[in-house]
Amino acid sequence: MREGLAYAFRTPSALLIVILVAFMGMFGYNFVVTLPLIDHYVLHRGATGLGWMTSAVGMGALIAALTLANRERVARSDAVRRLPGVRAAARAVAISRWFPLTIGSC
Repeated sequence: MREGLAYAFRTPSALLIVILVAFMGMFGYNFVVTLPLIDHYVLHRGATGLGWMTSAVGMGALIAALTLANRERVARSDAVRRLPGVRAAARAVAISRWFPLTIGSC
């Protein structure tokens, strides 16, 4: 692990990825943790609704992974430019009281 971190600190591209993953780990992971609370207290859908929301998160991750894997080159700024979209989707889930909007934002 020490060698990997030393490489990341020597390589700006790798360091950017480590920083982005750290931020997503700190702030983005909480999104998935709050889905059961949103389902129970706001949407009142039960286990089926939570399953749909969790599936929507997984489908979004799959689509993003396939989209990125299909590219020949990914610029450093691509990840940074997409962060406002991630924030907007999280906010939409936070304020939504309508199940289809919540699913679409997950």
